[in-house]
Amino acid sequence: MLRQCFCDAEIGLNKAKTLALRYAIVWKMEVGAITQSFDPAWVTPGYSTLALVAGCVDNARARQLIAQVLENNNHQLAPHTWYLDCGNSRRSGQVLLGSHVSTKPDDYQFNALGCFRLPAPTIQQPDLLVPQPEEMEDNILSCEQLALLNSQSLSINQRVAAEAFDYLLQLTTGKLRRFATYFDLESGSGRSLYTTQASVIQALPPSVN
Repeated sequence: MLRQCFCDAEIGLNKAKTLALRYAIVWKMEVGAITQSFDPAWVTPGYSTLALVAGCVDNARARQLIAQVLENNNHQLAPHTWYLDCGNSRRSGQVLLGSHVSTKPDDYQFNALGCFRLPAPTIQQPDLLVPQPEEMEDNILSCEQLALLNSQSLSINQRVAAEAFDYLLQLTTGKLRRFATYFDLESGSGRSLYTTQASVIQALPPSVN
């Protein structure tokens, strides 16, 4: 309850609907919430619009579905769809941004204006698509074991959210200089991959480098 900042009156309610209602009241505008499983077909950006899907999910299947929205970019020079993935364990986390699912270095060539394409989070970190033990249908983990596997510190969500917000800000203002950030609260360390030719190629699977 302390980590997620919901109140007693909201126990048992859908999180998405609860947050949508909060924002609708505060900003006096219509805010909707879809409680169904994600469908890539929902994301269909127009020629002059930008679509960004922020993934804050905890399972491989959901990330696989989200990554499919990047197929919208297959036939465009400048991507109109981006995928921002936010993930964390108990005291560490990462924020990854990308626009294409290609693993070919030639698809990420830089020119005088920079690079219009960045590898998808699921390309940068393929293990995001590997189901964890608790995701398997035949898992026999107890509730206590599941709680231990998914325990998180009280401050980790705030750190991930702050990094994700800055990525959104830099992307929408044309000032984006990085595409991956990793941090560890235990040691206080952090590192980012910047949008350079070397870093982008380094982010691709070793088998294609």
